[in-house]
Amino acid sequence: MKLTIGQVLYEPPCSWRSYWREHKVDGIGRKWVKLDTDRRCTTDTLLLDCSRYAPIQLYADRKTYEDIEAIKSAWFELRKSIEYNKPPSGVTSETIAQVRVMLGL
Repeated sequence: MKLTIGQVLYEPPCSWRSYWREHKVDGIGRKWVKLDTDRRCTTDTLLLDCSRYAPIQLYADRKTYEDIEAIKSAWFELRKSIEYNKPPSGVTSETIAQVRVMLGL
């Protein structure tokens, strides 16, 4: 992703904060992006440097984050329904093999 000066990056809500944070790009270096909030993130992965805490993923737009979260939620629900249930009637081992190939498993 090509970053530009003045571009806004978004920090999603978390367990202790229910709102989005915005960070404007002030400078772009080889390894780090300087943000207007006196913080920095990596140029390649957009991981916000949180000093001694775990890094936080920034996003170029909110929709990307929401799409990723929708996939995670759907995957969790699928795994939960498979884990605790018997196979539906009529499902064959060939069908299961096809689904595994479709999901890349």
